[in-house]
Amino acid sequence: MGVFSTTKPTKVKAFPGKPKAVYTTDHSDTRQGIRVSGQYRTPLGDRAADILACVGMIALVVINLETISKQPEPEFERLLFASLAYFPLKFWLRMLLRPEVSVELLADEVRVRRFVLPRSFARADVQGFAVMEPHEKAAREKAKHDFEARRDQLKRRARFRTRYYQDAAQLFLIVGGERFEVLSASRARDAHALAERCNRSMREIDQYMERRVSALREQAAVAVPGQLPD
Repeated sequence: MGVFSTTKPTKVKAFPGKPKAVYTTDHSDTRQGIRVSGQYRTPLGDRAADILACVGMIALVVINLETISKQPEPEFERLLFASLAYFPLKFWLRMLLRPEVSVELLADEVRVRRFVLPRSFARADVQGFAVMEPHEKAAREKAKHDFEARRDQLKRRARFRTRYYQDAAQLFLIVGGERFEVLSASRARDAHALAERCNRSMREIDQYMERRVSALREQAAVAVPGQLPD
């Protein structure tokens, strides 16, 4: 049944394409809302992946160095292959360390799950989803890198530094004028895509509920002779 206790996702897509958006139902299979979900790269996850990839490459180099030291005819190309393992390791770990973000939009509330437990907000207090670009940590990261680059110039050394927040963006849920972070994405287009899909899902739910209320009013008016629907 998933993380949320009162609803369950169906296989019916609310919209084509990604991020994935499916309708949710209650225990009686009555439509309740739309769940938008996806896995996204984050600056923190990318940084952790790069560190682990570097550690893994060093471990492979050390293991192969010990192996070839015992060979009568050392196979030094093994060291080259071990050092090149950094790049596939980094790619694989970045894909592995993508957290899943799930947003469920209902008629009376919005539920956001970033890690394990969801957080709920009253639908009446939610204004929508908005993207902040560039990331709020991008300027600080740039200033730090510029300082370190000038210091390296004075010491006449060159080092490559990855800027994890340069192309990143944040997705916020606006509730009662306050911002609640939903996603810190390494790629701004991921944050924009998720925001667009969530806002579109909110409009879809609102329109569905309006049609549902209108139909109930018409049924009630028909049940009372002589009364016209509002």
